[in-house]
Amino acid sequence: MRYQGPETEILHERYATALFDIAQEAGKIDEVWENLQFFNELLKESADLRKILAHPGVSREEKLKALKIISGKRDFCGEFRGFIQVLAKNDRLGFAHGISLRYRDFYDKSKQRLKVFVKTAVSLSKEQTERIKGALKHQLKKDIMVEEIVDPRLIGGLDIRIGDMVYNRSLDKRLKLLKEGLGTK
Repeated sequence: MRYQGPETEILHERYATALFDIAQEAGKIDEVWENLQFFNELLKESADLRKILAHPGVSREEKLKALKIISGKRDFCGEFRGFIQVLAKNDRLGFAHGISLRYRDFYDKSKQRLKVFVKTAVSLSKEQTERIKGALKHQLKKDIMVEEIVDPRLIGGLDIRIGDMVYNRSLDKRLKLLKEGLGTK
């Protein structure tokens, strides 16, 4: 497993920024995003590919050859192929997933999309999720993608996390505030 510290985050940011800039200049941000998603699925599904890409004894050329074989007939766009070659040349293929997460952030921002995390005690119905999305879309003027987190430890209500902001509307929070108001612990 690779070290996941500030240096790694900087690396993810730099490669993702460069890839996004290249894709944007070429008018291919959607195509590059699709290529990244496909590539991540390859990595997720193939333990052998992950081992080959991480193994220091396998040459860069062999890693690229393995990628070409495993990706089958998928025709990656030139910008993405160049990106993969740069990652292989710099021995950074193991960072592809983190880079793709940062690219997704840039992609979502360019598409005026915002990911929000909604934590609830029980799973939301489709109708409840759509109401939350609609209210947030109206308020924030962006397309909303909801990622639901079910946490049975919550008594009720919900937490909504948007970036660094947290809107805590849980019953737990209300009880805590009530206790503080009453001067009890």
